[in-house]
Amino acid sequence: MCILLSAYNAHPDYALILLSNRDEYFVRKTSPASYDKKTNTIAPYDLSRPECGTWIMLNTKTNKLAILLNFREEDDDEQVAKLESEFGYPDNNIGGFSLVFGNLQKLITKKDTMYILSNRAKDSSKQPIFNKDYSKSYFVFSNSSIDIDTKWRKIDVGTNCLKELIEKNYNLNEKDLINKLFELLSKNDLNYSCKDLRQNFQNLKDTIFVPPLINNDKLLKDGKYVGQYYGTRTQTIILINKNGDLKYIEKTLHSKDSSEVENSFKNFEYNIFNNENVKEY
Repeated sequence: MCILLSAYNAHPDYALILLSNRDEYFVRKTSPASYDKKTNTIAPYDLSRPECGTWIMLNTKTNKLAILLNFREEDDDEQVAKLESEFGYPDNNIGGFSLVFGNLQKLITKKDTMYILSNRAKDSSKQPIFNKDYSKSYFVFSNSSIDIDTKWRKIDVGTNCLKELIEKNYNLNEKDLINKLFELLSKNDLNYSCKDLRQNFQNLKDTIFVPPLINNDKLLKDGKYVGQYYGTRTQTIILINKNGDLKYIEKTLHSKDSSEVENSFKNFEYNIFNNENVKEY
């Protein structure tokens, strides 16, 4: 159960603060974020399918950003086997999804906002996620419906925590702010005395961070999409300051089917008004 948290014009130094968790079975092969000079894109990739799709992509030439979240269709036990990610199983038709997208340069210069659209919403047309007058606003979303009456607890918790974090830390330097944002992405509200995935399935709607949960159902394990462990495996932060300097930070917690935490990082930097030089380290 992934989550996306964002704040627009809420910080005196940053026009956009965006952070997300990708929750997934650890066995699913994934490449860390990389910069492709041919396509001018920064993105991680799902390698378990021939299409090698992604759940987040930034085009550094057009400054267009897109983030994909799958939709949790049901609340029955069968859905434990269908936590496979934003892409579904290869033989299935496309399932429910929500797509957040926008042009970051137009957002920062107050010429356009960012949007969300979903094939499971009451209104399937694109909807703005920030205030139309470009004033301070927050947007937090997960694998639920974009309709207000179906909001999950983790969305309310994430919104309140992000507001508090920003409003209480205006004076932090960038390094310390990033550390605080990673702390927020690691907020665990599960009762971790129980590490069984099936028993915690209904509780995934309540927690921003999902610690490694054990899949004890041998019938569900296929070694490619569904394995031993499920939880938050990748964390991403995107910051854009008022000068247009963008930082993309990806933190990989798990890249193999193990509860051992890796904490490996990929970093990217460029200016959205002068995007000729993209730094990757």
